[in-house]
Amino acid sequence: MSITVKIEIDNEKCVLCKLCVEYCPSGVFTMENKKLAVNESRCVECYGCIPLCPTSAIRIKVLDESTLRNFAEK
Repeated sequence: MSITVKIEIDNEKCVLCKLCVEYCPSGVFTMENKKLAVNESRCVECYGCIPLCPTSAIRIKVLDESTLRNFAEK
C-alpha cells in the first residue's frame, strides 16, 4: 500500500496528552524522545485522530484524490 496521506503534527500545539497514541488502531503515533512520532505508512485513513486531538495539533493532507473519494463514501 502506498502512502496517500501526509500527517503533520504542530509541536507548538501538541501537549503530549497521548490520546492519539492510545486511540490509533494502527499504531501510527508513538512517543520518541518526549515528542510525538508518526509512521504514516501504518495509517488506515480512518481520520479518527483529528477530532480526538484536544488542541487540534494533528493535520492530515490527502496526497491522492481517490483517498478523499473513498473517505466520503464511508
